[in-house]
Amino acid sequence: MRLCANRLMSVNGRQEITKAFMAIPNNETVRLYVDGDMDSDTTMQFWFDNCNARLDLAVYGYSKSWELFLDWHDSSKTFPANYQLNLSGGSKYEAPVFANIKARVQNLSCVRGEFIAVKTDIHMPREATSKDNRKSPNWNKYQQAVMDASKKLGYGKVFVCPGKCGDCGNKHACGNPALTIPIAIAVH
Repeated sequence: MRLCANRLMSVNGRQEITKAFMAIPNNETVRLYVDGDMDSDTTMQFWFDNCNARLDLAVYGYSKSWELFLDWHDSSKTFPANYQLNLSGGSKYEAPVFANIKARVQNLSCVRGEFIAVKTDIHMPREATSKDNRKSPNWNKYQQAVMDASKKLGYGKVFVCPGKCGDCGNKHACGNPALTIPIAIAVH
């Protein structure tokens, strides 16, 4: 994704990315950024223009750049109806001093919910599919460990991410606006 982020810096690069985005088959679920984050109003404008041009797509992402999203909202710009934001755990904004920022960003129309990483003693293999992980004899122990660690952090019910993006059995839980509870995974 770093290559893609670098391509956003040039007109030709943005045109290439837009062309590829427009070529995505209809009604797909698309995750923005696997390695990276929204870094500016200009980048948000680029992606949100593309999202608005492809309202048939379900687009989602993760971010620790919460103030950018608040600035976007505060400038009376709207979020695309097909974009869902997951608030990434580990953000500096989780500190008590930033409680107001976290509360404000959680109320933005584009926010699906939180995605948190918790410390556990048990982990599932990263290279395995989610279906394989769920068949593993360790799945129930892993799931319980993630739920217990989440509870210790003050979270109630969570959806436990089985590990591989996009094959969680919930067709991209992170991009599902109907799933509003936090999604949790073991630190990996």
